[in-house]
Amino acid sequence: MSALEILDQVPEFARCVALELNRIMEPHKDEISTNEAYLKYGRGWVEKYTRMGQLKPHSKGNRKMYSVAELERVKAKENVAARLVTK
Repeated sequence: MSALEILDQVPEFARCVALELNRIMEPHKDEISTNEAYLKYGRGWVEKYTRMGQLKPHSKGNRKMYSVAELERVKAKENVAARLVTK
């Protein structure tokens, strides 16, 4: 991996770290409903990664909630994998 490729990934990594810190410090602000996750990331994408076990919704009453940090982490992994495949 070249230095330019590493520098290209730094902002994405920093964003994921910031979201994880926010999740730890203020967990209630990190949660979004299933419907919000479907709207923001796409229903198929959310269901695919939930089935694969990479996303783990938790229940709050009778609603399933997703962690924004977890969604973004999986999205970042997917982006890195896509970059490796295209090379």
